Amino acid sequence: FNFAAAAATATYTDPNPLANSGQVGVLMDVISPQAATRLDNFEILPAVVTIDFESLAQSGAGFRQDSYIYNEKGFIFTDSKGINGLANFQTGSPYYAGSTMLYNNSFSDTSLSRQDGGLFDFVAIDLAKLQNPDSGPITFSGYRGSDLVVTETFNFNGNGGVQRFIPHNDFSKLTEVRWPQQSPLHQFDNVQVRVRSGPGAG
Repeated sequence: FNFAAAAATATYTDPNPLANSGQVGVLMDVISPQAATRLDNFEILPAVVTIDFESLAQSGAGFRQDSYIYNEKGFIFTDSKGINGLANFQTGSPYYAGSTMLYNNSFSDTSLSRQDGGLFDFVAIDLAKLQNPDSGPITFSGYRGSDLVVTETFNFNGNGGVQRFIPHNDFSKLTEVRWPQQSPLHQFDNVQVRVRSGPGAG
């Protein structure tokens, strides 16, 4: 990165990180003594976690009724009204979209949060239709504690299959994300989240 002309911002993920124990850090090497060397505002983030629901995979041609609460990789999904709970389609179902997806089997909000109540970033989610020809729009809402801090609406593009929603960057340092299950219906998969440091808002 060349900082000589102006401030520079860059993001880089090392595809081949060293696996040596105890060697975690950032090395700065000044190539040109004339270049500006004042660096600021570093933020080193944990890796993105993908929640894929594959532990729920089951053969058959129907659907599997799950609990009102589903836990995976330190995150929990809930049916906020607790009427019918969460469910997923079996591998032989016509609604099976190529991998195991979860859906809210109630007309209520689905809630996503960390199991310990801490902060996280909502990075991406895969969505698939359950009713044709259309599903959605789906409005995602991000909370810190009881405060609503960000919303964004996803619209299917009219094509079939699984479609990815990548929310804007304000879906960061949240304690909860909610979105409604309403007609026409949808299912979801590959929820990408990133744990953030610091206590949650309760």
